[in-house]
Order: sequence, then C-alpha cells, then structure tokens
Amino acid sequence: MKDLRYLIRFGCIYAKNYLLEGLAIYFPRIVPKPTFIGLSVGALCNLRCKHCDFWKMKTNPNKYLKTRETKQILIKLKNWLGPFRLVFTGAEPFIRKDILELISFASKNGIYTSLTSNGQLIDKKIAKAIVKSGLDFINISLDGASPETHDFLRGVKGSYQKATDALKFLVKERKKGGKIAIYILTVVMKRNLSELEDLVKLSQEIGCEIHFQALESKHLYGKEKYDPLWFKKNPLWPHDSSQLERASESLIRLKKKGAPIKNSYKELTELAIYYQNPLMILKKNKFCFTGVRNFAIDEYGDVKFCFAMEPVGSVLKQKLEEIWYGKKAEGQRKKIRNCRRYCRILLCNRRQSLSEGLLSFWRIFLLKLSR
Repeated sequence: MKDLRYLIRFGCIYAKNYLLEGLAIYFPRIVPKPTFIGLSVGALCNLRCKHCDFWKMKTNPNKYLKTRETKQILIKLKNWLGPFRLVFTGAEPFIRKDILELISFASKNGIYTSLTSNGQLIDKKIAKAIVKSGLDFINISLDGASPETHDFLRGVKGSYQKATDALKFLVKERKKGGKIAIYILTVVMKRNLSELEDLVKLSQEIGCEIHFQALESKHLYGKEKYDPLWFKKNPLWPHDSSQLERASESLIRLKKKGAPIKNSYKELTELAIYYQNPLMILKKNKFCFTGVRNFAIDEYGDVKFCFAMEPVGSVLKQKLEEIWYGKKAEGQRKKIRNCRRYCRILLCNRRQSLSEGLLSFWRIFLLKLSR
C-alpha cells in the first residue's frame, strides 16, 4: 500500500509537470519544477570514443562531490521535488568507487534511478551488486553488432566483448529475481548503419531491449567549439539518404513485429529526418525544454540546464530553489528560447508526446510495483 501511494503521488507530480511544461512554451513566466535530474559522478573514462571527447578533458577527482555531500544533495532534491527520476551521469560511472553505495542510497529513499555505462568494469560480481543495489534502469553502450565496428568506434580493442559480457551478466542476475530494466544504447553512425538490424537481433538473443540515439556535436561532449555545419565535416555522419530511409523503415518494421526497441515510432522516423537534414528537426521541435525540465549537477556541484552553457549556480553554495528560480537561470532560459542549434533530437531537450509520457510512467509504475 505504501508503494502504491508513492506511485500515485509520483504520477500526480508527473502529470502536473507535463501540463505546466506545455504552458511554458507560450508563457515564459511559467517555470515548473524540473523533471530531468542529472547527477554527474565524474568525468573520467576508460575508452577513447570517436564521437565523444570526455576522455580528452582535464578533470580533478580530488574536487568531486564527496559521498556524504552527494547523499545530502539527493535528500534535498527529494524534499524539494517529491518523487523524481535521477540519472547518474558522467563519463563512466563505475570508475567511481562509491557508485553502488550512491545508487542504493537513492533507491532506499524512493528515487527512481538510471545510468549509462560502457560496460567495461561490469563483471559477474559487479553485475550481481548492480541488480541488488536497486538501480531501476541501466543502458550499456554498444555501437556495433561486431567487435570490429564497436571496438573501432570506442577506440579500445576488446571493448565489444566486455560490453556484451556485461549485458549477459546483468540479464542472468535479473533472472534470479531482479527487477532492473536493461538496455543496449546505440549511437547511430555511418560505420554502424548497416548493423542496426543485427543489433536488434543481438538484443533479443541476450534478453534485453535496445534504444537508438542520434549522433551529436562534440561541443556537448567535450570542449569542441560549436559549428552549425559540424555534421558536414564529421566522418561519422551518415550521408546516404536511401540507406538511412531503409534503416529507419527496417527498425519500424521490426518494432511492429514486437522487437524490443524502446524508441517510439516517432523517434525512429525523426532519426532518419535528422540525418538527412538536421534543420528539419529544429523546425519540427521549435521549443527546447532544457530550461524548464533539466537540472543537471556536475561532479563539482555546479548546476547547468544545457551542457553547452555556463552553470547557473552551485548546490554547495545555494538552495536548490534559489538556483532554479534565480536571475542567472532566468537569463539562461531567455538564451535557450532563442537557441537554434540542432540538438532538439536529444531526449533531454524535447518533451515526450502524451502517449510516450504515459508509456514511460507505466514502465516505472510496473517496475516499482513489482518490487
């Protein structure tokens, strides 16, 4: 009964925020509480990905948020927001020694938790601990259906084997009674475009689901200066329109047949549109929701709405409400409203449709109620 009351409250908050987000499109003064909470646990990475520069960036682990500070922030977030969804972010979360402790703490305090990992550090022992930690949702990055493709894109030989082993270990532990949702996360690129259907088949063989994500400029994943024509110069960008259409149609066809593809039909259609002409996505999704739904805390405690913009405050120095409704936040929301970059394809920048939102909440509802 306690869990049911919690889920009903979660649903009411979710519905209220969804309505307010819709109003915020037309009324700038309406600022609902954030619904997408990201908490970085570090910027260290053990791969050398072609599409991401996090591994090249300088970082200072000695100045990262400590375990105690992180737990205090999670409690403050819960007191402010009520039930909420938290994404543990970073470069590779499992490099951080206390990540499982943080996940368990969040889960015990009724916070819905998720993260994305490259799977390189997940062996049988860690997989068992992950499932027991209470983590609700995990993505394992896999960018190819073959070692040649994945290892090339991820920059380290043997990374395919470790990623697929991690998925198998997690699925095996879940079969023992765990309730964690397990996904392959694939960034669609020129090199793997012909392997997307095989990746879906691989997810079926392993016993997990799969989600496809768009390639983005490295200004979001590093220090690269933004160039509006970045995609024309990027060697990873797929330019073959007919191949893109075939790939999109193939994924939609597989999904209709019951393949475990998490993307909605709309997302799969927009992926093909995005790669053929990113400007079309900007026209389709005119409003960026980053400023009204994103509250991303980096490993030092600084808060950002958008990864490409300056922080609007610090959780170590200010109250959460002061940051969210402060002058810096207000100024940055104005900039976001005028932004014309192509990253509206990313889930953190766009709003789900009503049907997508209901399905997303229903997944959470079933997962929590089954525990």
